Amino acid sequence: MALWDLYLESETWWACRTGWSVYGMIREVGQLMENPRFKHRAARDEKHLTGGRIAPMQEAPDVSL
Repeated sequence: MALWDLYLESETWWACRTGWSVYGMIREVGQLMENPRFKHRAARDEKHLTGGRIAPMQEAPDVSL
């Protein structure tokens, strides 16, 4: 969602030329991921989708013999 939101806001030549299509977004995904607003939006969207209930990462058990 965060990538799509940023893409819809973009005024790049490619976005305008492709009519803000999904394929246009895929082409620009590298630039969108480097956008400083991406991480903020991604965190906001993740919190909204999970209801703020994200379990902390747990360390995997050692399975070496």
